[in-house]
Amino acid sequence: MSNGDGLSDGITSAEGRLLAVQMGAMRDDVREVKDTMRDMARSLEQLVRIEEQQKDMRAAMVRAFDEIRTERERREPIESRIGSIERDLPGLRELRRWVIAGVLSGLAMLASSLMLYFFQNHVR
Repeated sequence: MSNGDGLSDGITSAEGRLLAVQMGAMRDDVREVKDTMRDMARSLEQLVRIEEQQKDMRAAMVRAFDEIRTERERREPIESRIGSIERDLPGLRELRRWVIAGVLSGLAMLASSLMLYFFQNHVR
């Protein structure tokens, strides 16, 4: 059935216009949903990238702390050896002074003996 304005099946021009307006609004809503979904997909991709970076940073931090722990374990025996050296160092310094004083005294005695020998044998 046609009513003269090109619409059939009993749809009036007012109903056609209303239907066209509603379809236009629905098309706009669908477009908005598509745009929103596209934005959500981009945001989700960014979130995945951020999570991957955080995962890499966490792994790097674990490696760094493991390295620190390893260095601390290697450093402990060295520190104990240095501590024992530092405890013995004052005694070693004193011993060094005694040895130097002894050597200088020996050289002074040798020089005195040589001078005495020289004066006794060559100066008469």
